[in-house]
Amino acid sequence: MSARQVGFIKFMIICMVVIFSLRAKSWGLEGADVAIYNDTSYDNGGAWQEGIDAIKAMLDSYGYDHEDITPDELNSTSDLNAL
Repeated sequence: MSARQVGFIKFMIICMVVIFSLRAKSWGLEGADVAIYNDTSYDNGGAWQEGIDAIKAMLDSYGYDHEDITPDELNSTSDLNAL
C-alpha cells in the first residue's frame, strides 16, 4: 500500500467517525431523542426497572432526551409520530 492510499483510508475513517457521531433527529418522537419501552407498572411486565434506570442514566450522561412509552401507547395507535 502506498502512502497516498494509507492517507486516503485514514481520511475516510475520520469522515465516518464524524458522520456517525452527529445526532440524528428522530421522526417518531415529538419531544425526545429516544423512546424507552416501560411496562414495569403492568402485571408480568418484561422490562426491569433497574435496566430502565441504567438506560436513562446513560442517555442523560450523553445529553439525549428520552421519554417512556407504554404497551398501551404502542398498541392504541397506528401513527407512532403521534406519541
